[in-house]
Amino acid sequence: MDESILITEAEKYLKEIENEIIDLNHISDFSTLKVVYLRFKNRLEKLKELRSDMEMKGYTSPHRSLSNYGFSIQSDKNYEELFENSKHNQIYRVKASYKKNIFNRIKSAIDSHRIAIGHFEEFAIIKCGKCSKTYRISDFFKSYNDNCACLSDKLDIEILENGVHRLEIVNYLPLSGNYMVLLSLLNDWGRESFKKILKYLKQEKHSSVISLSVIIKFKKKDRWIRKKINLGSQYNDSYEEKVREDYGKDVRIVHLQFNKSKPSLINEKHTRYALALGYAGYCQVLIKKNKETILNQYINDFKTLKEYDKIVEDINSLETKVPFEFDSIEQWREFEIEEILKDKGLMDKKGNINPKLSKDIKMCLKLEKNIFAQVAPTLILWDIFRFYITKSNDMRRRYKNPFPYLREDIDRKQREIFTLLNNEAIKFLRKYNNEKIIQIKSMDFILHKKFKLEEKIKGMRININNVALGGAIILHYSDLNINAITTLFSITEKSLEKEIEDLKIIENPRTQRSKDFLNMIKK
Repeated sequence: MDESILITEAEKYLKEIENEIIDLNHISDFSTLKVVYLRFKNRLEKLKELRSDMEMKGYTSPHRSLSNYGFSIQSDKNYEELFENSKHNQIYRVKASYKKNIFNRIKSAIDSHRIAIGHFEEFAIIKCGKCSKTYRISDFFKSYNDNCACLSDKLDIEILENGVHRLEIVNYLPLSGNYMVLLSLLNDWGRESFKKILKYLKQEKHSSVISLSVIIKFKKKDRWIRKKINLGSQYNDSYEEKVREDYGKDVRIVHLQFNKSKPSLINEKHTRYALALGYAGYCQVLIKKNKETILNQYINDFKTLKEYDKIVEDINSLETKVPFEFDSIEQWREFEIEEILKDKGLMDKKGNINPKLSKDIKMCLKLEKNIFAQVAPTLILWDIFRFYITKSNDMRRRYKNPFPYLREDIDRKQREIFTLLNNEAIKFLRKYNNEKIIQIKSMDFILHKKFKLEEKIKGMRININNVALGGAIILHYSDLNINAITTLFSITEKSLEKEIEDLKIIENPRTQRSKDFLNMIKK
C-alpha cells in the first residue's frame, strides 16, 4: 500500500472512531454488551492491521533514512544544488514527523481498546438460562455467537460484583489516539492527577540481571577462536561452569557483561498514558459534579469566588494580538483581570484582592491540591491493589485484564506506591461515588505476603476462591474485621472463613499428614 494512502486510511479510521458515540447505559443487557464488545474487538483487529502495515513501511523509526540527506562543508556542489538538497531534506523531515505521529496515535488507540476490553472482561460473564453454563465474554464470542453450546438462545449477563472493572473510564480513554487533545481538556488539578498517575505507573523495579554477554576464547584444532555468547540470568552465579561445560576446560573469558533491567510497574508508555487520561478525565468530571457542594463546606462566599473564577477563565480563553505596550499575552491577561476586578470592587487600587476573597482563593487551591488532585491517583492505586490481591498469578499472566502490561508481581520498591493512597480522597470517593474503598494499613506488606503465598502453593492442585483468599490475607495482616472484608469484596462470610482455614493450613500445617502432603507437592 502506498504510504500516503496508508496515512489517509489510518486518519480516516481514527476519525470514525472519534465520532462514534459509545452508550454504556444498557451494558448489562446481553444484546447491548454483544454490540459494544464486538465493536471494540473489531476495531482492535483493524488497528493492529494498520500498525502491522506501518511497521513494514518503517514507521517505527522514520527519521533513520534521513541520515543519507544533507551535505558537508567540503562539498563541491554549487549553492543551487545545496539549496535544493536542503529543501528536500526539510520536506522528508516533515513527512517523517507525520509518520511518527500517526504511528503513535495508532499505538495509543490499540492500548486504549485493550484497556476497554479488559474492563468488559472483568465486568460480567455470560450465563445460559437453560443449562446454567457460564462463559468468559472473550471465550463465548470466540466460539459462539447467539447460542450456548446447548443451542439455547436464552443468554443473560451476570455482573461480577467482585470483578476489577471501571467502565466509567472507557469514554475518557484516547480510543482514537487523541491523547494530546484529551490532555489539553484537563484543568490544572486534572493535569496534576495525570502526572501523579504516570509517576506511579512508571515506578521502576530494582535492577535485576536478565542476561549475560560473554566473550570467550577457546581452542579448536590448534586454533584459538574468539566468540561472543549470551547466557540466561539462571547462570548469574555459574557462568564459568556453563562456559567450561560447553567449550571445554581450556576456555578463557575475555569479557563479561551483566545486562540489567529496571522494568516499570506498567512497562509500556502508551498504556500508561491511556490509563492516566482515563482515570484523570473521569475523576475530573466526577469532582466537577460535586465541587460546589464541597466548596460550600469550606468557602465563606462561594458566589463571589465563582464570579472571580469566571472572570479569570474568560480572560484566559481569549486569543488576541498582544498590544504594543505589553511584553507578552500573559502580562496583558493579568492586566485585564486586574482591571475587571477593580471595576467590580474585588480589588483595591493598589492591586490587593479583597481579604475574604483572597482567603477563599487560598482555601480553594488547598482543596484542589490536597483532595481533587489526589482522587484519580488514589482510585487507580486502589483498583490495581484489588487486581493483585484478588487474582491469581495465572489469571494475571494469561487473561485480558484492565491493566495491560501490568507486571505479574512486583518488588518492594514498586509496592511502596500503595502507601500513597490519600485518606481525604478515599472519603470523597466513599461519599460522592459510593465506592467500596477503605484505608488499609500496610498494603505493600499485604501484597508481599500474597506473592510469597503464591510461590508456596505453585503447582498445588488446590481449589481456591482467589477473591476470598485475598480477603483472608488482608484479614490476617490488618485490623479489619470479617464484616468489613465481606462488604469490601462482595463475598460471603462462609467463603471467607473457608479460605481463612486453607490459609492457616498452608502457612502452618497442623497434622503430620498435611506436612507430608505439602512437602510432597513441593518436591
